[in-house]
Amino acid sequence: MGLVLGSILNRTSLCKIMWNGFADMTLTGIVTILWAISAVGLIVLVLLHSPKGDGLGGLGGQAQLFTSTKSAETTLNRVTWTLTALFMGLTIVLSAGWLNAPPPPPA
Repeated sequence: MGLVLGSILNRTSLCKIMWNGFADMTLTGIVTILWAISAVGLIVLVLLHSPKGDGLGGLGGQAQLFTSTKSAETTLNRVTWTLTALFMGLTIVLSAGWLNAPPPPPA
């Protein structure tokens, strides 16, 4: 996994994207920073989720032992879906170029 993550970071140069966002502080730079933060947050939240399958623990009825974590899982699901919507929305806005200034009219 480390090799894959290193390869992705080298290709997309996340540090360069973040630095360019801090350097010019335009609306596009701020949205790019929010996009990168939402991406990292989404990765962390997805890794925090518990597996949905009970595995072998479901055979003995032990899956019902930990029902007190139900509210934590519900909150984690809501935050994950909110970050997913934010990430997808910012991805569309940035890729469509809707924040770029229109070209000047021909003279």
